[in-house]
Amino acid sequence: MTKLTFKTRALSLVLLVAIALPAMACRYSVREVGFVDLDEAPYQFYLYPGDAPADVVARVKRAAYTAFIDAHVLIHEVGPDSPPETDYAKRHHLETFPAGVFVAPEGQSLPVTFPEAALADDDALLALLHPLVTSPKRDVLLEKVIEPFCTLLLIHGDDEKLNVTTKARIEAAIVELTDNMDQLEKGTEVPPQLVELTIAERATEVPLLWSLGLSPTVLTEPRVAVLFGRARRMGSILRGDRVSQESLMEVMTLIGASCECGLDRKWMQGPMLPLEWDSTDQAELAAHLGFDPESPLVKTEISQIIAQGMAQQGSGTKMDSILGVDEAEGRRAAASVEMEDILVAENVPLDDGDTIVEDVPLNDGDDSSTSSTSSTKSTESTVDNVDSMDTVDEPADAASKSIPWLLGIVALIIVANILGAIYLFRKKSRN
Repeated sequence: MTKLTFKTRALSLVLLVAIALPAMACRYSVREVGFVDLDEAPYQFYLYPGDAPADVVARVKRAAYTAFIDAHVLIHEVGPDSPPETDYAKRHHLETFPAGVFVAPEGQSLPVTFPEAALADDDALLALLHPLVTSPKRDVLLEKVIEPFCTLLLIHGDDEKLNVTTKARIEAAIVELTDNMDQLEKGTEVPPQLVELTIAERATEVPLLWSLGLSPTVLTEPRVAVLFGRARRMGSILRGDRVSQESLMEVMTLIGASCECGLDRKWMQGPMLPLEWDSTDQAELAAHLGFDPESPLVKTEISQIIAQGMAQQGSGTKMDSILGVDEAEGRRAAASVEMEDILVAENVPLDDGDTIVEDVPLNDGDDSSTSSTSSTKSTESTVDNVDSMDTVDEPADAASKSIPWLLGIVALIIVANILGAIYLFRKKSRN
């Protein structure tokens, strides 16, 4: 009887191990993964001292650390030995130093110049830098980060009639999802929220629009950004005719799925908005979720789950088919605008009739033909870079495909140890 009981327990343990390995993939939702920072490239602030006095440069650097202390921003002082890819000062034709350039994860860059009067005033410097990571609209969005299922940011275009139509579609999608929240794999008690950015507000929210790859002056049609987790963007910006109740439902349903649903990591870890996030926000979030997204153990677990899900189901994503977009187009949508006069560098028409803002160098005295040629070369270069980046990612994909094999080996080792223990126990009992 003792032998049978021990054997039964041993077999039960084997079954539990076998069940637990795949089951661990169901612990987190896509929404919850959006609160975890696995990496990824944050925003960067490059400080160019030039020939400015050391005490002035130190004052600007101190103001930058103060302004960005609670934001997802890394600060770099660019010197003569810095790599050439950090030379945004040349790209933006900066001539007065010190100066700064704010760079987003997707590559768009925003120059920041400091008036001479501000260089002697710490408060004035802070007033120039702080709006990069905070604004009235982002304060509203920050209030809707933790509890709501997701947030739909409607950015009004110049066509007021289309704005009204788009808002109605968003509201209908929110009602539909709210009514069916209990049918999602992992829903929440608080339904999706709608936040609107009006035409009048666009001029005061330049950094926010810039972070989304949009120009505040060239925006004929409304745009919709689906935000989840820690104000992350899910996929590309939806525009005009792509904003339908059905497409919004598809996107929001994916947010409520388990994180092993096969959705590509680039969607679950989409770029965050530049905003302030302090220890109080983090503590409130951990209490709401029931786990700490900043825990190294949580980050490791989620990273493994995502890699395993992608290896099993392939790198193709549901989101690509829903939105009808490609990665190259998303990367070309990076914008370059000026904080002061909203200077748009180039408008390049896409195949579908929309326009994007290219981050290309402008030379004084260029005529239209030269500008067009420069734009074309920039676009080709961007596409080439996308191809090279895809090539670089191949080793990571290969590594992710090996994770299921490693898990299988671990399971076999556990089973072998259990069977060995059973054998030794039985042998000892016979003796």
